[in-house]
Amino acid sequence: MLAVLNEFSDTYHYRVEVRDIDLDPALHAKFNTLVPALYLGEHEICHYFLDLESLQSALEQHRP
Repeated sequence: MLAVLNEFSDTYHYRVEVRDIDLDPALHAKFNTLVPALYLGEHEICHYFLDLESLQSALEQHRP
């Protein structure tokens, strides 16, 4: 997932923030087995596998 996100970042100009849920009890309680998860702000794009269609749609909606 991260490799594809890094490829898209050149086109859409964003940065990826990786968080290890095992280091944060609140994140672990929230996500537990729903990892990896991809969010744009508070909006969930997908979890487990990268959904390119959902990612592109979210990025297009948030383009300046």
